[in-house]
Amino acid sequence: MVTQQEHDEALERGRELIRNNPGAVRVRFDKELRQVIVELNRGFSITFPPERAQGLENASDEDLSEIEINSSGLGIYFPRIDADLWVPALAKGRFGNDRWEAAWAAAHSQDKAA
Repeated sequence: MVTQQEHDEALERGRELIRNNPGAVRVRFDKELRQVIVELNRGFSITFPPERAQGLENASDEDLSEIEINSSGLGIYFPRIDADLWVPALAKGRFGNDRWEAAWAAAHSQDKAA
């Protein structure tokens, strides 16, 4: 069983996480640009093609048409494909786990060389 002190400490850690990280205030998929646009509470936006993000790489426009922001703003969720993205990671340029990032970089390293 969780003690009151453990509960209070967990709540404070959550509040600190929200205070110290950018959170989404609005998110949408632009079909014409084929870009996910995440507006943040820090006064800037993150825009990226869905192919760049783990879990969205094979998503259709219809799959991307519905996006939810969790209550803290730290996560965005695509319910049609059951995919979650962590907003603080997106703000740091991380669009997937280590394996995803390494594979993406390897697949696109020739783009830089061209």
